Amino acid sequence: MSDPMAMLDLERRTGVKNSDVDDFVKKTDALQQAISGIVSGELDPAKVSLKKYGILTEQEQAEEDARREKNRKEMAERVAKEKAEEARKEREKWWDGAEYMYGPREGSADWKEEQEDARNQKAKERAKRTEEEQQKLLDRYSLDYNRWNESNYVPDDEASKEEQAYLQKQKEEEDMAKFEATNAEWCNAQKEDIDKRREVRAKKDGQANASRLKGNRYYGQKKYDRALEMYMESLAGTPYKTNVLTNISLCYSKMKKWSDAVEFCDRAIHCDRKCVKALVRRSVNFIEMSKAESEAVKETEEKMKILKEGRVKALKDLEAALLADPENKDVIKHRKDVVQDLADEELELRVKDLVVKEEKRALDSVGEAGAGGGGGGGQEEKKQGEEDGQAQATKQWLERGMEKLAKGEEFGEAPPISEFSVVDSLMAKVADGKICSPMAEVGGEGQEQGQGQEGANLMANLAESLGVDADLNPSNGDILKMSLEESEETRVYLRTSGGLVSLCDRLMKDDETAEAERATLFNVLAAAVEENRKSKDLVYEKMGLAAAVACMYQEMKGEGGGGGETATTLWKNKMGACSLLAACIDDEGGVSAKCTGLVCGDIGLVMSVVKALLWYARFEGEGELASCASALGLLRDMARNEKAKKSIGDVYGGGGADGEHLVLAVVFAMTAKRATPDVREVAVCCLSNLALVEVLRSKFCLKGKLKEGGKSVTAVHGLLAISRAHKTETPASRAVALGCLMNACIGGGAGMGKGILESKRDENGVKKEIASYGGIPVLISLLTSSSNSISPAIIKQRSSGLLGRCLTCEDCVKKLMEEPTGGKICLALIEAINENDGAFFKEGEGSKMSGEMVCNLVRCMAVVKPAPVGSTGYVDALVKLLPVVRGDNLASGRITASSVCMPPEAREEGSTASMVDRDVTLVANCIKALIGCLDVGREGIEAVVDTGGLERLISVLANNSSYKNAAVRKNAAAAIARIVKSDEKAMARCRELRGMEILMELGQSGKI
Repeated sequence: MSDPMAMLDLERRTGVKNSDVDDFVKKTDALQQAISGIVSGELDPAKVSLKKYGILTEQEQAEEDARREKNRKEMAERVAKEKAEEARKEREKWWDGAEYMYGPREGSADWKEEQEDARNQKAKERAKRTEEEQQKLLDRYSLDYNRWNESNYVPDDEASKEEQAYLQKQKEEEDMAKFEATNAEWCNAQKEDIDKRREVRAKKDGQANASRLKGNRYYGQKKYDRALEMYMESLAGTPYKTNVLTNISLCYSKMKKWSDAVEFCDRAIHCDRKCVKALVRRSVNFIEMSKAESEAVKETEEKMKILKEGRVKALKDLEAALLADPENKDVIKHRKDVVQDLADEELELRVKDLVVKEEKRALDSVGEAGAGGGGGGGQEEKKQGEEDGQAQATKQWLERGMEKLAKGEEFGEAPPISEFSVVDSLMAKVADGKICSPMAEVGGEGQEQGQGQEGANLMANLAESLGVDADLNPSNGDILKMSLEESEETRVYLRTSGGLVSLCDRLMKDDETAEAERATLFNVLAAAVEENRKSKDLVYEKMGLAAAVACMYQEMKGEGGGGGETATTLWKNKMGACSLLAACIDDEGGVSAKCTGLVCGDIGLVMSVVKALLWYARFEGEGELASCASALGLLRDMARNEKAKKSIGDVYGGGGADGEHLVLAVVFAMTAKRATPDVREVAVCCLSNLALVEVLRSKFCLKGKLKEGGKSVTAVHGLLAISRAHKTETPASRAVALGCLMNACIGGGAGMGKGILESKRDENGVKKEIASYGGIPVLISLLTSSSNSISPAIIKQRSSGLLGRCLTCEDCVKKLMEEPTGGKICLALIEAINENDGAFFKEGEGSKMSGEMVCNLVRCMAVVKPAPVGSTGYVDALVKLLPVVRGDNLASGRITASSVCMPPEAREEGSTASMVDRDVTLVANCIKALIGCLDVGREGIEAVVDTGGLERLISVLANNSSYKNAAVRKNAAAAIARIVKSDEKAMARCRELRGMEILMELGQSGKI
């Protein structure tokens, strides 16, 4: 049966307190009484107040809200002060402990005093050490024999030091054992206390590590405040752990509390001066903190000063990080970015000063022409007078310029208006769609026509000063592009003045006019972003790069039958887009990660570029072939990117015609009759990068036609033709062509590090194609030419490299043997080693290029038969390349059985010989070439023995553990066997040096 009293207990049933119900009833009763009093007229409505019952008027509510807000603010300030005080105490406590453990804080007064004391102490130690060393020498070489028995001499060699340390440690252990035996009770108590402390320490470390791991999980969930709490808990248990300190710094960075982030980086660096992570993060925090501080400053100069200070601090930290870890790629990249940012900021400041100076110069150049209109009136009249004076000065400047140009004389006088004003005018015209020629703008009537003519003349003179052919009737876009290409300051000014954004906005307009002028806009933007990372990023953000990508994806009409005006316009737009894309992914002036990621991550762009080149080759012939340089440049730069390179291999590496068309499209641009040297150079560079894509190398040998009646030529043919065309091509183009062929030979046989004795392969067919086209005689002529114009050093080096790689192909070896090449290559080898009085072996004359050339020449000589033993200095040159045998100091420097087994002497540091010293491939090929000399007969054997070759060959065998190459040992053993078999004196010398014993021992062990 239910309890009636329990039913009446409302507080228990509803959860509403009885006191709250009573309070509510009182308020309603009071309100009812007030209403009744107002109705009866007993109470004045204006004086009625129910405040004590919690019923407030608007004014009372506003006052109450203000009071509560004030209390809230006071509470927040009090809490903030308490937290700041806690942080201060924690910071002071931490630094007190850190300074006790790790020394004074860097930059403090104690630190400076300690540094000074350390310097003085080191100076004293150096002086003392010098006195002690002098006394040791006096004691050691004194003629007073009684001093020899004095015990003040202490040996300082490593063995003696190690022995003394061992004896000292042994003595301390014995003393400790005696002490523990004498004081057993006390020592046991101390050990127990140490064990307890160790247990407590281990428990604290475990709890701290658990908190750190929790913090890592919270950080991964982007709950930075909770992660910070966990890291601070961990820090309480392990206050000097650098990984915890750097994690706390990272949390503060994510919360944009830069000063706190820097504080904890300071702590980590104080605990570990070589903490790369802390140094890098502090550098980032310095930069971000300077950005935050600069936002509160209005003056531009002060902003730039704050930003520069932050980057200078960051650069200092990055330098310290590189000292600690010189191979860290992330630190190297970050440092490069910071250096580039500093350079950009300095350039922006310089441009700002230039703008002011140019404006002042322009006003001064007006002179008296504008003075008359500026007097006696107000500000507007004065301004109008200046404008009239400037117009008059401009007119006079134009007249002088036209008069000079009419006479065929140079006119280098600066215009009476600011150069940046000219850029603004050009940019405004281009942004408004007035991209046509300045002369075409002349029109209208009266004053407007005169002004148009004056502007046109000014633009024409400007074009003339920039080197643009006046007969070409350059457009506003062409002149603006030339201005941007000529001056880095102009490019920065265009970005900082907002002109770059205006050009991007114009590019995004979708109308027929914009479509017709899009190619010019792309080219102007390409010139504007050249060598400027900030400009590249801005074009990316303002969708300029996206517009270029969209343009490349438009389909070309007429792919099945013909071109047409529309298709030609689109092709020009595509080439302009290629210019912009190539400029944005270029690494000059800093890499734009955004641009590179967008362009190189899209394989469809590569396919679009190839389609555009193929379309042009099929339907446009060879007209305006210079425009192809943009597409080739983009393809070249994309092929350098690892991600894009992989995509190219995946798409074009199949057995179909796509890969063939890719290569043929570039070959067409390289071999076309109307191709300029610049176009050929870009095409060659493009092929060189494509040759690094393994699956494309076989395409270099394929013949094909892009259209009926077209030429059929392979990439190998075209590259060889360029490499020998010294009259029409630059040395750089020819060197790149040879380098491209070297890249194409990769994977088709043994490389430089494989040795000449391996099986000869040519998987790609490139080497066979070189041989069939007559490339071997071409390479030999380039290698042995004495004319510097035909074969400068870089051409000789690349020719030798390509020839060395071709030796793994039987057809190439046959061609080499057919030519009387032995003597020519021999002379080139002798010249390389002995030129400039033996600079090859001298310190300070080191050259990696000449070292590689010598290695390649020796490889060639290893296969030449018969060997040119009669060539003066040939055998001597080969013997010089073998390791140098040490002389025996006990035998007046003669080579003995003992010295021949010692490690060979090192070459002079910094010499070319030191770069190739102990190169197993060089040693193997050099001995192989000597074997060729020995096979000639008595003359060759005597030449090798007389030049000290026998001793060096025995030394190579004696030090066989240094040459982990079977070819070296086998070649050396074969050479020694040939020598001793035909020469009794050589046999006796070999026995004297124990060469026969070494041969027998290696033979029994199966190493030869």
